[in-house]
Amino acid sequence: MISVIVPTRNRPEQLQQCLNACLNLTEPGMEVEVIVVDDGSDEPAVAPEGVRLLRQQWRGPAVARNAGANVARGEYLAFIDDDCRPESGWLVGMVEELRQWPDALVGGLTKNGCRESIFSEASQTLVDYLYDFLQRHREETAFICSNNLVVRRESFLKAGGFNERFTSAAAEDRDLSERWMVKRYVSTAVVWHFHDLALWRFLRQQFQYGVGASQLDKLRQARMGEPPKQKGNFHLGLVCWPYSKYDFGKATVMASLLLLSQCAHAAGIVAGKAGFKL
Repeated sequence: MISVIVPTRNRPEQLQQCLNACLNLTEPGMEVEVIVVDDGSDEPAVAPEGVRLLRQQWRGPAVARNAGANVARGEYLAFIDDDCRPESGWLVGMVEELRQWPDALVGGLTKNGCRESIFSEASQTLVDYLYDFLQRHREETAFICSNNLVVRRESFLKAGGFNERFTSAAAEDRDLSERWMVKRYVSTAVVWHFHDLALWRFLRQQFQYGVGASQLDKLRQARMGEPPKQKGNFHLGLVCWPYSKYDFGKATVMASLLLLSQCAHAAGIVAGKAGFKL
């Protein structure tokens, strides 16, 4: 059995689309249970028949995911966000990878589902670049996003799950990944991310990531004595990355947005170090 855990807060339409996709998964030889954890939605979340529904006061997605893991019956835990939809067969390759690497943290390929939004595309492009950069330059801190992640339940609980100090969706998955020795990727495990961003929401997201990054640096210092030093020229590579993916015009717009994202991210780091909390 594999347990699919979906934290949610105030996204009723996206949640229903996510659950419809999860309930229609075709995973040969697997029994799939779906668990929704409502993280203090203003209007309580509603789940269809066949979905387990938990409720908690607002404490953030890290706590919600841990709550789902604690009651899960599956040997494996699959984490996905409420604004995502998995493709049929999402779990097959990742479970096979875990059979070969039982103590691994396994991630798949996430694609932007809001193709009409350049800001949503920029957000996913940034994540794609970060995946590539960390794997090439400092494998020990490579990470797997929590919207497309599978792990053995026993290993997850033994590691303490997500750090519940993160009360927003900001760096809790990077923290979990950095505490994990073995990380594997399965490109056939596809999840579509429908996070429709306008400019101000894109900048707010990147600011939030910056605040999370400052918190992550504090945890790194506690674990390792000092944060790991960045290898390679991150920002130069970031600006050049879109030109390998898009035509010149779109790549220029994308590169500008990615630079703007780093300004918002830096502001978030400064705010986090000054004591700002999400």
